[in-house]
Amino acid sequence: TLKFISDTEKQYSITEQLTTANIDTITHVKTDNLTSINDANFNTTAYNGITEQDVETSSIYRIRLAYSDVDDAEPTISYYNSTTGEYEELLSGIPVVSINDTANPYENVPADGAVLIKETGELLLGEDIYTSLMSNKDDVNSAFDESSLLVTYEKTSWEKDDLKPEHYFCCTDVENNITYNKDYIVPGKEVEKQVIEYDIGMNQTIRVNTTADEVFTHAIGRDVDDLVNAMQEVIDMESTVNKLEDMLENGNYDPAQQEVIQKQLDAANKALTALMEKAQKMFEAGITKMQGHLDTANLAVTNCGTRSKKLELITTRLMSQKTNFETLESENENVDITEVAIQLSSAELTYEAALMATGKIMKTTLMDYI
Repeated sequence: TLKFISDTEKQYSITEQLTTANIDTITHVKTDNLTSINDANFNTTAYNGITEQDVETSSIYRIRLAYSDVDDAEPTISYYNSTTGEYEELLSGIPVVSINDTANPYENVPADGAVLIKETGELLLGEDIYTSLMSNKDDVNSAFDESSLLVTYEKTSWEKDDLKPEHYFCCTDVENNITYNKDYIVPGKEVEKQVIEYDIGMNQTIRVNTTADEVFTHAIGRDVDDLVNAMQEVIDMESTVNKLEDMLENGNYDPAQQEVIQKQLDAANKALTALMEKAQKMFEAGITKMQGHLDTANLAVTNCGTRSKKLELITTRLMSQKTNFETLESENENVDITEVAIQLSSAELTYEAALMATGKIMKTTLMDYI
């Protein structure tokens, strides 16, 4: 089957074949845990020093993997070396962290390294690594994409309806030691999909199937996840703003405490504005992305219709050829019984006359003339 039909525990080592085009830039808003403020902790050391200046936005370089909730096994990144014609390891031992770690992973990516957030399946790249990978440009005159890269990681926990990796990637079923799609990561070797073709004539075939990756992709689910997460950040910050406004207006705090709450409210309003701008940009980009996913599905449907129409045309042509051949066969082999009977009788009379003439000639001998 294409997907898991129930929650499953099965370990895979997955190697995604990507290009530098899969590296995107996202906006991160540093909020200093503003959403965790409440009546009990607002004036503690951890929160009473938060001001507008602490709210900052930054750009994060990211490779979004096909799956979330990956294992703690450290992934690797390999890039295509156009000089050697082989993949070479760029980074190994990449730390895998949780989104709930005290040190926010979005704010602690080393310039010369990377970090994988296991819950979201986001591989965050440092500035130097990003620059190194983006320097690999595709030569349009080459048969292979020089901007290719490989990311290898492990995943064991699968939810119902997750797409099975063996239909999409080079991967290994660790328990059974079975490797699927080895050719997918061989430089310059054409990927052979599971195409089914039928012979429909002399040296003529027609494809009758559509492979899963032509319709169902991981990207659409991951795009929706991004939009949901962006809106959740906005909702959480709106809740913080409302909570701080209520605290400021209820009159339960002295002037010094109200001053702390006001600073926190200013910071929360600034963060809310930044998060709303981030969500707006993501939804604007999401419209284009969703249209792309719709186009992919429509293309697959169109291809099926095209094949069906082609098969109808071929059927019509073959039926026409069959009729022509039967007509030719009839003209060459079939006869008119009446005409043949007359011709046979005529031939018979001619033959008998010839026999009679021959008989009379044979009776005449030399003795007849003596």
